[in-house]
Amino acid sequence: MAKLCLKFLNRVLLEYQIDTWVGAEGVVHSALKGQGLSEWMGLLLTQGGYPILGCDLFVDLSLSIDSIKSHFRKSYKSLINSGSKNFKIVTCCDANPLSWNEFRSLHLEVSGRVTRSDESWNLQYKSIELGEAFLIALRDDTGRMVGGGFFNATVDEALYAVGVYDRRLFEHPLGHMVQYAAILEMKRRGIKWYKLGSMALPYLQSAPSEKEISISHFKEGFATHLFPNYRISF
Repeated sequence: MAKLCLKFLNRVLLEYQIDTWVGAEGVVHSALKGQGLSEWMGLLLTQGGYPILGCDLFVDLSLSIDSIKSHFRKSYKSLINSGSKNFKIVTCCDANPLSWNEFRSLHLEVSGRVTRSDESWNLQYKSIELGEAFLIALRDDTGRMVGGGFFNATVDEALYAVGVYDRRLFEHPLGHMVQYAAILEMKRRGIKWYKLGSMALPYLQSAPSEKEISISHFKEGFATHLFPNYRISF
């Protein structure tokens, strides 16, 4: 099957005149089961691909909430507690067009420009309708949305997809509260793993920006596990 997939891929690359591409595989599940790399990744290596080792940040949601919190960066616990006194955390598991439009508007305000298509936003909203995602929103004492995070979720794994926060409230731990509330919702759903994202590593082909390094450092403060991921570059 892997050979057939590669044959099809090569046809696509030829048709669209694509010279370079990257295949990627996270190994959190295969590593835990002792299965190693997949047949697909092994095939790419034999075809002359260049292997690049990265690292993904995960939270093991099978742990108790106290155990998960024990892995948090020391300063995060007090930040979450203090922030919850000043902002209201709202977990949106059902599709609410008003809240979703607020989230989109806040994203536009913070970004200063349109960074994504309407189609991508609509697809994410649809995933909430289908129960495959949820939104964590933060509101100030006037009810205004000041931050939020969108998370995709399956039976086994959740993913931090989009986060946006009012820059004028930078000194407040908005992101910390959103992450903690999301972890609680994931545990409520019985999800096994939460993927925060990948670490920003300086040796990768495209050097991370200061912003990417800062975001990576923030996410590391919540992780319980670091797992390797493999990219095969052509």
